[in-house]
Amino acid sequence: MGRGVGAKVGAVVAVVFAGNAVKQTWEVQEGANLEQAGVSALRQFESYELEALLAAMDAGQRLQEIVKDGRSLEKYPATSPILALQTILDNIRERNQLGNSSFSRIGNYFVSAVSPIFSRNGERFVTTSLDGITRVWDLSGKQLAELKGLRGFGQKC
Repeated sequence: MGRGVGAKVGAVVAVVFAGNAVKQTWEVQEGANLEQAGVSALRQFESYELEALLAAMDAGQRLQEIVKDGRSLEKYPATSPILALQTILDNIRERNQLGNSSFSRIGNYFVSAVSPIFSRNGERFVTTSLDGITRVWDLSGKQLAELKGLRGFGQKC
């Protein structure tokens, strides 16, 4: 009987170690993918600022899922998504020239790129589009609200 229990305990220990090894392998692979995504977002920023921001945010959210265990930055599987987010947010200024005005594209809308107005907590921003409608967005590019009758609001604030 002692041997049977010992064998079962040994099997459980082996399964636990195997599970940890699989998780570590996955984390290393995902870390490499995230590192590449962060670098790619930084490169993309040169030409497509908003798309680069969205890509960096996606990589940052994926990284956050991995490190939600509270580990220190030194133990993160990738850091380029963080660098990409910081760099892009510090320098974002995507502009497409339409006539004499400067506009950015968010989804299907062209919005004033004079300066989007960010909320105090930085989680939302306001834009005014060519159709004169003011829209509220979250940082993922999801439209939260649409305000009509505030023509030019995003440009005047």
